[in-house]
Amino acid sequence: MKRVLIVVFLICFCKAAVALWCYTCSVGEEDVDTACIYHPEQVTKTDCNKKYCTIVRQEYKNPPEKIASMFRGCQDYPLFINNTIEDATYRIYYTACQDELCNDGSGKLPIKVDE
Repeated sequence: MKRVLIVVFLICFCKAAVALWCYTCSVGEEDVDTACIYHPEQVTKTDCNKKYCTIVRQEYKNPPEKIASMFRGCQDYPLFINNTIEDATYRIYYTACQDELCNDGSGKLPIKVDE
């Protein structure tokens, strides 16, 4: 019985030890508070039970670099890792990383991912 408790404790401890801290926030173009875009260190830090910290930055193509929305969060399976998708209206940057609070950048530059 004692061995079973030790094994259960170790499993719980190891699971807790692999938690990933990420910045989590979202903002749209109508939002006044732009901390999510420019000052992620001022937004919520979340102890995620996921594999990746992520950023999705959506910009208008015209006018250039006008941000339509920004999302910082965490996911197990991001749609894309360090990729840019464009259509006629938007340029969408997808970034993902696996280090503590690594989703702190602009969202436009690739982030190194440990694979």
